Amino acid sequence: MGWALYGERHARGGVVYLHGFPGSCLEPLVVAEALRSAGLALLAFDRPGYGASATRAGDARDPGLAARIAGALVDRLGWQRYALLAVSGSGPAAVAALARPDPRLAGALLLAVFPPLFRGRPRADSDLLRVHAALRRRCPPLLGLESRLVARHFGHRPARLRRRLLRLLPPPDRVSLGSAPLAAVLEASWARALVGGGGRGLLVDLAHFFDPLDPPPPPPFPCLSVHGGRDRVVPPALQDYLCEALPYLGVRRWPQAGHFSWVETHAREILETLKDWLAG
Repeated sequence: MGWALYGERHARGGVVYLHGFPGSCLEPLVVAEALRSAGLALLAFDRPGYGASATRAGDARDPGLAARIAGALVDRLGWQRYALLAVSGSGPAAVAALARPDPRLAGALLLAVFPPLFRGRPRADSDLLRVHAALRRRCPPLLGLESRLVARHFGHRPARLRRRLLRLLPPPDRVSLGSAPLAAVLEASWARALVGGGGRGLLVDLAHFFDPLDPPPPPPFPCLSVHGGRDRVVPPALQDYLCEALPYLGVRRWPQAGHFSWVETHAREILETLKDWLAG
């Protein structure tokens, strides 16, 4: 496993961060300044198939794996309490963590997450996702080849991915991705994720997106879904889908935020929420 610890290194508890699709343990550097201001410790790790974290047979059928890895790393750090911050493509892993909650877990904040497919509840997927679902059913080797080519194409030149996103995103995200510090962190994270993993993490995540889950019952801690109203990467309709399946989720939507712009406009608010849960 590849992992990193940010912020207050000797804290007795902190935040566990689940990165997006693609991503790595470098991703939380986007909130490094806000993290220092909040006085929090934050643990991040490369989810299986990304960066330095290997995959094993069966990982694609185990959405709860990331939550168990988080628990093992929390054990290693000796934390008595932690809060979960799940971002973007880590939605299935976060939902699996709600299904079997760790008694040390103080709360879970799901930030612009792509939800899993819930059993018996159709999800409004894009045409591109429907194509990938069909490839997974009918020709898995072709999907594997595509993942390796995507990892090679964007991993060695992550600026290509950022330029591709800039053409698709709304103005708030274009401003954020045009910021040199944020762009540098995201490109370094994508490069680590894709070059190190060789596309294997993409395959694991795609499996978790399409294998249906049962909605977990309410866990014994606060859960909050936060989303940008102008998000085009994970459209707000997917937050609606998630919250209809999990009606116990608290809901917060920022009308003018996109998928990335929260880093500059709402990072402190998010970390203060997590800090309150840890203190409570």
